[in-house]
Amino acid sequence: MTFDIVIPDGNEKEFEKNAKKLGIDTLIFLYDKAPKDSKRKVGIITDKKIKTKHLVFSRGNERDRWIFEKQKPNVVFDLEFESKKDKTHFRNSGLDQVLGKLAFKNDIMIGFNFSKLLKSSKKGIILGRIMQNIKICEKYKTKYFMASFAKDPSEMRSPFDLKCLLLCLKARKVDLELFS
Repeated sequence: MTFDIVIPDGNEKEFEKNAKKLGIDTLIFLYDKAPKDSKRKVGIITDKKIKTKHLVFSRGNERDRWIFEKQKPNVVFDLEFESKKDKTHFRNSGLDQVLGKLAFKNDIMIGFNFSKLLKSSKKGIILGRIMQNIKICEKYKTKYFMASFAKDPSEMRSPFDLKCLLLCLKARKVDLELFS
């Protein structure tokens, strides 16, 4: 079972069509709040059957430690898009040893946002930060994945393309079935 995470704005049907073309079995629609006018439940859409499985996602920010310790979401993403500059001997990748241990202890997955990487003007810096976060995740046995986090169906990518990118970034083990 392959998955992707998207951020729809009333265009769920287009995402479903594109997912079918790309060979994606499971789409996770990420909303800030459940759409009021939608009859669709927020959850995982699999083959037109709705299975409601509440997953809590949190975007990385300056309060990361509090998020990892107290909030304990299922997934934290966008850690590598910190606005702080990198230091001479290390990168401000948003994830460090303490957060890596907390993520493993609290069963928090780390998500990498392909769409935001694609649009970034600092791709080299972001790729370096992702590489560092992958090393930390592997060292502390924290689960991680890359998803498109697309806001438009044209931004979606095949899960196998995303897996290949992670492997190019020196990931040792990439699991396409994290949410099964």
